Amino acid sequence: MTPQAQKIITTLGTLALTALLTISCSTTRTLQEGDYLLKSNKISTDPQTPRRERITAGELDRYVLQSPNRRFLGTNLYTWLWAQADPKKENGWNNFLRGAGEQPVIWEPAKTTRSTENLRTYIASRGFFSGSADARVDTLRRQKVKISYAVRQGPPSHIGQIKYTFRDTLLRDIVMADSSATLLHRGDIFDTGVMDDERIRITSNLRNRGYYNFNVGHITYIADSVGSGGPSGRGTIDLEMVIRRNLDGYTEDGTPIYADHRVYRLGQIFVHSDYDPLADAATARRLDTLQAHNLNIVYDGRQQVWARLLRRAVDLYSDSLYSASSVEATSAELMRLGAFRSVSVLFNPVPGTDLLNCDIRCVPALRQSFSFDLEGSTTSRFYGLRPTLGYQNRNAFRGAELLSASLTGGFEFIKPGDQRTDNRKLSYELGATVSLSFPRFVFWAAESNRKIKTPLSTLSLSANWQDRAFYSRTLFGLNWGYSWRMRRFENFTLRPVDISLVRMGYLDPTFKEWLNNPYLVSSYNDQLIAGISASYVYNDQPRSLTGNATVLRVNAETTGNMFSGLVRLVGTRPVAGGDHYNIFGIQFSQYVRGDVSFSQRFMLGEKTAFAYRVQAGAIYSYGNSSSISPPSDKQFFAGGVNSMRGWAVRTLGPGTVPYEKKSGYPVQMGDVKMEANVEFRFPVMRQVGGALFFDAGNIWFMRSKPTEYPDTAVFRLRSFYRQLGLDGGIGARVDVGVVVLRLDWGIQLHTPGRPAGERWIRDFRWDNTALSFGVGYPF
Repeated sequence: MTPQAQKIITTLGTLALTALLTISCSTTRTLQEGDYLLKSNKISTDPQTPRRERITAGELDRYVLQSPNRRFLGTNLYTWLWAQADPKKENGWNNFLRGAGEQPVIWEPAKTTRSTENLRTYIASRGFFSGSADARVDTLRRQKVKISYAVRQGPPSHIGQIKYTFRDTLLRDIVMADSSATLLHRGDIFDTGVMDDERIRITSNLRNRGYYNFNVGHITYIADSVGSGGPSGRGTIDLEMVIRRNLDGYTEDGTPIYADHRVYRLGQIFVHSDYDPLADAATARRLDTLQAHNLNIVYDGRQQVWARLLRRAVDLYSDSLYSASSVEATSAELMRLGAFRSVSVLFNPVPGTDLLNCDIRCVPALRQSFSFDLEGSTTSRFYGLRPTLGYQNRNAFRGAELLSASLTGGFEFIKPGDQRTDNRKLSYELGATVSLSFPRFVFWAAESNRKIKTPLSTLSLSANWQDRAFYSRTLFGLNWGYSWRMRRFENFTLRPVDISLVRMGYLDPTFKEWLNNPYLVSSYNDQLIAGISASYVYNDQPRSLTGNATVLRVNAETTGNMFSGLVRLVGTRPVAGGDHYNIFGIQFSQYVRGDVSFSQRFMLGEKTAFAYRVQAGAIYSYGNSSSISPPSDKQFFAGGVNSMRGWAVRTLGPGTVPYEKKSGYPVQMGDVKMEANVEFRFPVMRQVGGALFFDAGNIWFMRSKPTEYPDTAVFRLRSFYRQLGLDGGIGARVDVGVVVLRLDWGIQLHTPGRPAGERWIRDFRWDNTALSFGVGYPF
């Protein structure tokens, strides 16, 4: 490490230590005499209870009324920020300090007492009636307290006999026919939470069979303790489930009137495709109604969505039994059309009948919208910026079509590494994409399969012009594809038409010399890519980006097979002096490509999470492309805002091949990629989060021509792990409401492109770091 770097690190360390001491010592200075700051809560579970029956500290913590303030890197940063605000002033700066900080949590003895009562009540609700909970308060120096809660569960009570009493005898056969799915069994622990779940299960079953008015309140329990004759000599409780009749009303003297639960069928179904919750009486008078496909379409002026499309989304039919699951499916399918901001399904019983008239109120979404994304990356020598402006038109042709357009620009600058070489290191990019999506299958009859949900057909056209430091080219794309769901979290995509055309404009001869690799040079020729591709995605991530989540993505594509069969069928001869065929004067590509990515997120707190991702991919050229590299846009690269964050994009690999700084524009690409990423995410302020991350990965070539690239660039199972790049770093995430802005600073820890013995970074240099800016989480 250089003396200058040592001085900088020493100065920063001294400043950080001083700040930590200041924050730690100043928090309690504003406390009144007799007040104590709650420093920590500790909940000790019962070690004598078997692990499978033991109530965890996380479950019990929900019933403790006071929690200590959050801490940042072991300091009281949040309470310190709150204390810096002037209580006598209400202005922007003081409000910011209060919003970023937290008011100190002052210990209240009454809440500690109530917390122990809550713990005892919860323990009893789980079947441990002899359990206990106690709190011990330890006073610490500087007016702080630490509270320790000790929980003892004791022996549990178990369920003895289970009896069913039907006040509405018509429900007996329905409920008992489904009793094999019951959650209650003799010998189970007497857990009121499980008993509530059983009420919900029975209610859901009945509401899917036409019992519109049935709810969990119609199911009650009568518990009878019968001593200690249960399992293992412990107490048992006999349980009687009572299913009550429906309250139909009251007599004149106030006597309740009970009747058997009524089975309802659907009457008329009204769909308000442009419902306005603020509409006045004049608007209501001018509404028109169209009867089509067993639906009454209510609209103002003209139909906003075609009736046949609404029919496919509405899983409700006149004269069919009421079903709560069909109602939920209808609401979900209408929302997935993308044309509505909200959907509510209401029912009105028709007096004197067993019919329900249905009102489906669809509030239109904002028809046109714009979006803006920005990605940036920088190192000591590389600067890149990539803005994207997007436009969306929902319900473009009254069929819930989605018309999307985007304009992407790019700017990259490479500081010359060798002043004797060409100084032209600026790179530009401009691209446009237009797509039109239809909420149905077009030219494909698979939509008749009832298992297919949310069918979508998409036509996409794209053009991209790139003016790099050493070459220029234009890329065109045409894509026709289908996507659909079959289960709740699974999405499928099939693109039977996937065509790309790459036309090279300029290629610097010096650039070819720097590549020094005919295999890579061939990827910068004119190429025609036509094939078929498919994708599978499993994603159970909540929309709120909180909660545990698992995401699996699988992509596969193959190209050139149709052209290959066609040229052989018509007897076309190979290009003179070569072993390949041309279509329209351009060599068509033939390869197979696949990649897979798996990521998970585990919530460790309300805003604290551990996340990881592993991904791998490979591309293999054959047939008409057996002697050339796959197209550069289809090869794999490492580095950048969503990859190895210690490197700029396309500057790592392949294998142990070093990045030649003098070549200017980074072109490190390969046929194989393996990568793993880990992040620990934590809150810093109300809208600001932090992250510690670690990345490992690299790219390699797939061996086909031994003389065209060094052996150390080839993927080999026995040695690839020694060629992995490693980096770590820290990042910030700012939630601005609509999107999450992300800034990551990564430091290279192991650089495979360095000479053996020098790959582990022993000194800090700016050249070994990269700063990346992006929108959204990396995974």
